[in-house]
Amino acid sequence: DASIPIGSFASLEQERQSLSQSDNMMNGILTTGRAALETLQKQRITMKGTKKKLIDVANKIGVGKELIRKIEAKENETALLVYGGMFVMTIILIILFIWKKLL
Repeated sequence: DASIPIGSFASLEQERQSLSQSDNMMNGILTTGRAALETLQKQRITMKGTKKKLIDVANKIGVGKELIRKIEAKENETALLVYGGMFVMTIILIILFIWKKLL
């Protein structure tokens, strides 16, 4: 007998709905990530312009080069923190994706 139990269709439909929901959630995460990246890129451009103007003003009013170096060092630390955070978050998302896939 080649009949398929009705319960298996229900479980297949439930699995399809679950996969569809997961797909929608991943699309939402990707959209949010893209928006965050675009925002960070715009902020970077703005910050570069601001940095240049601040350095020009600082040079005009006689702020020491040592202070400017300290500010630039702090900027590098901040960049390292941002990129490190993005890397850690990416690893966490990959682990969660793999873990969800295994369930």
